[in-house]
Amino acid sequence: MQGVTTKHPDYEKNLEIWTKIRDTIEGEEAIKEKKDTYLPAFVPADEDRYTQYITRAYFMGVTGRTRDALVGMVFRKPPVYDMPDTMLDIIENIDGAGQSLEQIAKEACGDLISIGRYIFLVDYPMTDEGVRTLSDEKKLSLQPTIICYPAESLINWKTITVGGKTLLSLAVLKETRDTSSNEFEHETDYQYRVLRLVDGFYTQAVYNGNDEPIIEEFQVLAGGAPLDHIPLHIAGSQNNKPTVDKAPLHDMAILNIAHYQTTADHRENLYIHGQLTLGISTDLDWETFKAANPSGVMVGARKGHFLGNNGAFHSVTAPESSILSKELTDLENKMIMIGARLIQRGGQTETAEAARINASAEASTLDNIVSNLSEALEAALEDCARFMKLDPEKVFFALNKEFWEGSIDYNTAMAVIQLGDASIVAKSDQRRMLRTGKIGIEEGRTDEEIDAEIGEQGI
Repeated sequence: MQGVTTKHPDYEKNLEIWTKIRDTIEGEEAIKEKKDTYLPAFVPADEDRYTQYITRAYFMGVTGRTRDALVGMVFRKPPVYDMPDTMLDIIENIDGAGQSLEQIAKEACGDLISIGRYIFLVDYPMTDEGVRTLSDEKKLSLQPTIICYPAESLINWKTITVGGKTLLSLAVLKETRDTSSNEFEHETDYQYRVLRLVDGFYTQAVYNGNDEPIIEEFQVLAGGAPLDHIPLHIAGSQNNKPTVDKAPLHDMAILNIAHYQTTADHRENLYIHGQLTLGISTDLDWETFKAANPSGVMVGARKGHFLGNNGAFHSVTAPESSILSKELTDLENKMIMIGARLIQRGGQTETAEAARINASAEASTLDNIVSNLSEALEAALEDCARFMKLDPEKVFFALNKEFWEGSIDYNTAMAVIQLGDASIVAKSDQRRMLRTGKIGIEEGRTDEEIDAEIGEQGI
């Protein structure tokens, strides 16, 4: 019989993918700790050789550095937000644990770029005391919080359609709770926070892994009234629906691991074949040879050995293709192949236009991620406003989409000027295009608005 620990089929299908990506982002220590998960063991088993095989292998932290670089592109400019003044007090401690709104946005952005999913739950502290006004809330230090959950925490969910709109009807969040018997222990266990829509209203309960209630089900009130939706907001890499989106860095993680396995094989090959191999031919029998060379055969210019008539040394070294300089070249090529762009070959430079085209192509996924994250956080802030009895329509939040410094060439600038001369766009449109380096009308701006502004300019 299935219970509170039941996992959604999409969750089970994607958990291994998320784990793989997180391991590659964490880097070499995480990858090597899992041993044969990422580097197959020898058959037949040879534990000592396998230990050295792992030690010599090199993991290049391309996936993690790519994630960090993309997050940096988003936060090269701060988010833009607007909300009622009374909400400004909560944004510096938006999660109730000391993190600001921008800090949780950065964490969420990193997860969306890597695994394509992040969860926000808007919550409000329970109290037995009557809270009727904002001053009462301040006296009790009550405030709504946005609790952040990685994708792995939302283990199950269901939806319903109400008035043509898809709503969450069930969400199960796996949480860690402290079960230590004293202040020095570090014992933990799991609990399961169950969010439901019951008769059209939001309820919450907490269970242990045996389906036994830790906190009995209760109805959550927002501004003193029942809430008609579960205030859990899922941000995705493709959309903000409960369905699991494709992990943007999955392909890179696969190549990153393949590169790690290749370096393991290559360095094993260097270790075996890259050292000098000595062969000896002699007419002496084995006993005579040992007597003539009691210390064995030692390589070096200061060592002498008696090999008898027709005796000779023969040495073999690794071919040119396997020496260290060739290995470094291989590593460089593989980094370029997986799109890391962390090493650039001398003499291979891009034109400015090619760089802009490449940047635009790569930014399309990032642009979508930023839009989805902005919408999810804005929706969460709107729920915060509802808990504070404020107008959610007055809440606005948006992350930066100018991922690199914009520039505009002479021909484009002249085209923008000509659009104004022909009364196709207004001066404000021209200035926006020159600032952004993009030709286009701002979304939502109507022809009537443009014509009216042109008329006011006296053109």
